[in-house]
Amino acid sequence: MPKRKHSPTPPLSNTTRDHEYLSLCSQFAEITSTNNALAMAFLQDTDWDLERALADFFAEHRTEEHSVQIDHIDLTETSSEDVPITLESNAVECTVFNVLSWNVDGLDTSNLVQRTDEIVSRLKSEPFHVVCFQEVTMVTLPMFRTKLEKDYLIFSPTDLPFSDCVHYFVTIMIRRHPAIEVDRNSFLVHSFPNSVMGRHLVSIKLNINSAKLTDQPTPSTTISVRIFTAHLESCRESSAERKNQLAYAWTRMKHFGPPSENASNEHPRASIFCGDLNLRDKEVEELGGVPPDITDVWLATGSRLELCATWDPRRNTNASRLVGGGPRRYGSSPIFRYDRMYVHGAGLKPVDFGLRGLEKVPGAACFPSDHWGILGRFQLDTVSHTS
Repeated sequence: MPKRKHSPTPPLSNTTRDHEYLSLCSQFAEITSTNNALAMAFLQDTDWDLERALADFFAEHRTEEHSVQIDHIDLTETSSEDVPITLESNAVECTVFNVLSWNVDGLDTSNLVQRTDEIVSRLKSEPFHVVCFQEVTMVTLPMFRTKLEKDYLIFSPTDLPFSDCVHYFVTIMIRRHPAIEVDRNSFLVHSFPNSVMGRHLVSIKLNINSAKLTDQPTPSTTISVRIFTAHLESCRESSAERKNQLAYAWTRMKHFGPPSENASNEHPRASIFCGDLNLRDKEVEELGGVPPDITDVWLATGSRLELCATWDPRRNTNASRLVGGGPRRYGSSPIFRYDRMYVHGAGLKPVDFGLRGLEKVPGAACFPSDHWGILGRFQLDTVSHTS
């Protein structure tokens, strides 16, 4: 293990804080299959930030096992020892566009207000350019709008009179940012015709001006992006319909792809599709694999195993409760990569993939959702398409 710089243990001002530190250690130990002593060492180094501590642990674990330099970046990583470039540098940060997708489990009424408040808190503490939520309900949507509308434009199928969104639905939120121009009239809702669960494909178009993403000087590029999100059909028995829905979404992504070669004056165009897709790898294979002109962001950024499972009953007690009485083993390699993100077209290069929602809700014995959120970061191409 590389040498570590240990910070002094922060003072425990009261029993409540002592309990919080112990809880963080226990969560770290459970996720990493280690112990509380090692957990405390990593957590002290990150000021008791669980997500950063986990990133540091897995980074060191990879270094020991493979003895190779890591050529991809985890958003929760704070040390740059094993990373050839860092997203925190001005040269890269000025052209990075980030998208969060998260099934927020609004159908589960257990601790719903506390969990939703914690999700809101995460969005305020770490702003994202685009947020796609699944399993939003008529209870949680007003909460998001009340607390986030100053920061985000929020688009929901419930805003359209013809949309059938009786129980739950997906939403797209676009950050209010001078670099992002949203075409409000482009908001589309496609109801999957054979869905028995009321599922939709929702999308909206926006333009990104790279020069306005930060105050740092950078070439000016405008990229047109259509964001798609969906909650594809659930359960094993719905595999055929789920594959049909995925194939349709891929087709719509490609429809908004790069402009024709003759349209030299058009902005570069790209599309991103993300959500709780309930996919099994076998289903993607049965469709012939991911189309060659579409990129799976997790695969493109290193296929890191610790970032693979997005619905994980081993680590997420919200999920383990749903499968019957606490954590249990699902074989030697339990992987449930239900949540995925794809990109197509020109102007956006995936440079990082991470998970969010790994810390329990303060004061509650639960996580914000039974799913981890997935975060993709894309570098805007400011070289090939400068204006």
